[in-house]
Amino acid sequence: RDTKKMSRSETSPTLKHLQDIVAPSLPKFVLADGEMHSSGQIIFDSSLIPSQGKDIIFVQTDKNDFLVDMGQPTITNGFWLISIDGLISVSKLTRIPGNKVIVSDSENSFECALSDIDIKGRVVLTLAKS
Repeated sequence: RDTKKMSRSETSPTLKHLQDIVAPSLPKFVLADGEMHSSGQIIFDSSLIPSQGKDIIFVQTDKNDFLVDMGQPTITNGFWLISIDGLISVSKLTRIPGNKVIVSDSENSFECALSDIDIKGRVVLTLAKS
């Protein structure tokens, strides 16, 4: 019979605080004038956070607020947090043949190579301000 003592981590389940399950704290950032700055934490309703999200952050702008999955590796059509020439923005990306994308925002759109932009993360929730 093996009498080796098991460590505490092997015998007890992982416990989470109720606040981490119901209203977890997310990193909060403010995006203004192409720059994104850390602004502490925000408590957010877990029912609004996608369960498949890997590294979710909250991004606040003057027009809308966003939940962004910074761990999203595959670029698909949709809204993304991107950097172009060092300026950060939330833009709509549409993939087109030739490893290119159409980058759109409320006022402009242009076509470029996917390698011309730095993908930061995928927008998984938009909170529109009225």
